[in-house]
Amino acid sequence: MDEEMFQELLRLVTPLIQKQDTNMRQAISVQDRLLATLRYVATGRSLQDLKFSTLISPQALGLIIPETCKALYTVLKKDYFKVPASAEEWRVIAEDFEKSWHFPSCGGAIDGKHVRITPPSKSGSLYYNYKGFLSIVLMAIVNANYEFIFIDVGKNGRASDGGSLKDTASIGGSSHSKQGLNFLVVGDEAFALHEYILKPYPHNYLRCKKTPTRPPPTALPIDKPRNPDPARWPSVETPAGYNSQATNAKAKKVREEYMAYFNGVGAVDWQDAAIELMSFRDCLLSVVK
Repeated sequence: MDEEMFQELLRLVTPLIQKQDTNMRQAISVQDRLLATLRYVATGRSLQDLKFSTLISPQALGLIIPETCKALYTVLKKDYFKVPASAEEWRVIAEDFEKSWHFPSCGGAIDGKHVRITPPSKSGSLYYNYKGFLSIVLMAIVNANYEFIFIDVGKNGRASDGGSLKDTASIGGSSHSKQGLNFLVVGDEAFALHEYILKPYPHNYLRCKKTPTRPPPTALPIDKPRNPDPARWPSVETPAGYNSQATNAKAKKVREEYMAYFNGVGAVDWQDAAIELMSFRDCLLSVVK
């Protein structure tokens, strides 16, 4: 961070974090408060470690850092954490996605991260996540330039990414769409398929051509003998781990429409070779296992 940017942040947060001196002692300066907070955010160092470089006690840092972070959010959220509120703002994001990533009618990419914490007392398993540690969930949506347009943090780690999204916000569509495709955001397999949330097909058996059944492992040019399990080669219409009863019919239709687009007018030169290579690799791995 250069001096000019630091001074601008200092000017913005000073009214919110400045403290008065008393007859007993001088208050910690606004500059020291901001420096300590930025150093903590940038390095992740413990308060016990920061006390040597900031000359501020861990007890005071435990109060200063949350207060300054809240002040930074208050003064910056209008310009840097603004969720699109109009069709025009969504249109700009969608155009960036189409220009940079060849993906039409996309309003953002969504993902979540479990942030390890020391849980509150008597919280039990509320913050215990499926990865085996205690956490809270950071949920974010970014635009085509990796810039945040939505952030939510604080959901207990017991909730999955999809569950956190359900409790966090309702993401709706927009009238701005192209090629007759639904306006949506893209996510990974942690999220439930929805008409406004697109996640990929299970990637284990991606192929260039759609066939009624999976190709048997014996079709691979490998000398190693195999005894394939028929359960590992399900029908294309019901891929492994795919619960058709729990999946919205309209959401499936939206994903099929995107699949048709990306295999038709929206295809790029290198995608067929990449799919063939991925399919061959996954088949090899399934045989080795």
